[in-house]
Amino acid sequence: MIVLGADEFLDECRALAHTNESLVPFFYLWAATDGREFSDEARRLYVQVASGQTARERYIRSIWRTEEEVNDGSPPRGLRDPDVID
Repeated sequence: MIVLGADEFLDECRALAHTNESLVPFFYLWAATDGREFSDEARRLYVQVASGQTARERYIRSIWRTEEEVNDGSPPRGLRDPDVID
């Protein structure tokens, strides 16, 4: 069993991040490093999901919104580029 955020899960994300075209593994790695790593990839994913057209996009966007609420309205750490975040 793989648990979200567990070392095994993050190892799998690292492997997937560099072997496929999806930015989602980078999203989990970014979150696991508290925004200190993979910010560029997380920004690109944010731009892709900003419209919230699919359940996947809405889920990922909701994580950012939760982080913004925790940060008193500031974008999540590592995503504070005003050209990317409204």
